[in-house]
Amino acid sequence: MGKLDSYVANTFDGLRSWLEFNGVTFRQFPKLRVRQAESLSRERVPTPEQLRLILGALSPRGRVCALLMAHGGLRPGTLGNDGGTDGLTLGDLPDLRVSGHPRFDPPEGHRAFPVQVPSKLSKTAQGYVTFGTPEAADAILLYLGERQATGEELTAASPLVALSSLGTRNTEGKGPGSFVTTKSVVMGIRKALQSVCPEGVRWRPYVLRSYCWTQLLIGRMDHDTREAILGHDLGVSGRYHLRKHLADHVIEAMRTEYERAMGALLTARGAEERRTTDDFVRLLLRGLGLPEDTDLSGMSEKERAELAEQLSERLLTSGKKGAHEVEGWSAPPVPPLSQGPAPVQRIVPLPEIPGLLEQGGSAVMSLDSQRFIP
Repeated sequence: MGKLDSYVANTFDGLRSWLEFNGVTFRQFPKLRVRQAESLSRERVPTPEQLRLILGALSPRGRVCALLMAHGGLRPGTLGNDGGTDGLTLGDLPDLRVSGHPRFDPPEGHRAFPVQVPSKLSKTAQGYVTFGTPEAADAILLYLGERQATGEELTAASPLVALSSLGTRNTEGKGPGSFVTTKSVVMGIRKALQSVCPEGVRWRPYVLRSYCWTQLLIGRMDHDTREAILGHDLGVSGRYHLRKHLADHVIEAMRTEYERAMGALLTARGAEERRTTDDFVRLLLRGLGLPEDTDLSGMSEKERAELAEQLSERLLTSGKKGAHEVEGWSAPPVPPLSQGPAPVQRIVPLPEIPGLLEQGGSAVMSLDSQRFIP
């Protein structure tokens, strides 16, 4: 049948137990060579670029499921149980507002949103908190907007992932807006995975949870927080911290930790846009005297806002006293030109530098910053 020896061995174990229970002695089972994790030998964790392709092959509902698994580490069973009678609701996303047009309303300085998984949907029978990215938030809002367009009235008790009008045709006694089954969640993702899976690689829907764990590791999130976010059993030590009922300040600390690592979760396009923005902001701040070793990528949104406010105050002060006279200000004074109007500073590309130097321009900062006075 083409089954692995490990699969056949599990079948034999069940058969052997049934025979022994019924008093039948049978010792003629064939010997098998069972290799640990043989079925996973061809499985590879997707890259952010590959995740973007996977998302492109999914419906709006499928993208919500995939992003909640890949960015929040959720199991498919939390979105809809086996019988389709329960699952996460819109009320399990505390930052989501469903009155009128759906929107996320996170606290000031935050971009990630929390997802509260109740104990009845947790594999460990203990509730836990995970988080989602702005990319996942956009997918959720698009999906909810489509549901509203069909006439569905959204409330806090509405399923986060719901049956469509097409799905109700094959589900007796259920209408649009009902919970989906775990099988429905998995089947949709499996088809998308198969359509874009590279040759020689095997992907299962659960590989999206592996993506979450791996990318958070790359983003340097600590081990216990990663395990807690994915809803794993933290063992004895976890009972003393992340497996208790979490206070608000602990959840906010976890959210900040998640946001520090969040860039690693984004798809290749989203990550590239974020890197480009960070590089541009870093260049501007460096021109304002920011230390060379400042790590913007490790700052939270709140810390960035505070830094911007401090630099703004320095700029206002420098307008009155001169940048080189402000205490703690590291930008060099602008050298005056011997003739002509007051010099104008601007950032120029490298190819323009020789011509500007010939015209009498001079460098205000190092060549690395490409800042010259024409």
